[in-house]
Amino acid sequence: MPLNKRKETTNELTIIAHSFVQKLKAYRVAQMINRCAETVYRVYRSLETGASIADYQDHYMRNKQRCGRKRTQLSLAELTYINDK
Repeated sequence: MPLNKRKETTNELTIIAHSFVQKLKAYRVAQMINRCAETVYRVYRSLETGASIADYQDHYMRNKQRCGRKRTQLSLAELTYINDK
């Protein structure tokens, strides 16, 4: 099964939350929505602590903003060189 590195949609999170309430196994839910089991386990662990789906999604987005390349600060000399070209 391929590991999907895509963002969980609200629909998928809702399905996972309903499955958690119904006490379905996480690996079965992962098969149903065609996601990696670790993704479902991560949401399950979050729900076990009492967090809501909105809390999980907010936490996910805050962490996602810290990923990636940081903005580059150019010196004034470099900026003028680029603008003169």
